[in-house]
Amino acid sequence: TAWPSQPSEVGAMAASRRSSLEAQTKKVELTSWQHAAIGAAVGSMEMAIMRPAVFWKTELQQQRFCLSRAVNPTYCYRGLPVAIASIAPITCIQFGATSAISSGIQAFRGPSSRSIETDKIIAGI
Repeated sequence: TAWPSQPSEVGAMAASRRSSLEAQTKKVELTSWQHAAIGAAVGSMEMAIMRPAVFWKTELQQQRFCLSRAVNPTYCYRGLPVAIASIAPITCIQFGATSAISSGIQAFRGPSSRSIETDKIIAGI
């Protein structure tokens, strides 16, 4: 494109780009089921990420920490499937219920009202 010759053209080009970006990035509302699935996935990932740290903490508390076992995935990730099976349903229900309650509050207030931070706090409790 050609360089703008007037400052007003620069402003017009910036506004055009901004409106183009806004049109491309429309906010998509997720359903409660989608939030629940995200919750299960995030809970599982968190457990997989934190599992070695929990193993190391336990080993240190029991005064049997050994570096060769600490870096061995066979030991670090022992019990991970059971841990994921226990945390995934919990986070699934938490995310899904929070979304459903938040949607219920929004429906009660009316479609034209904005969601406020207090609504999110209430839904999370």
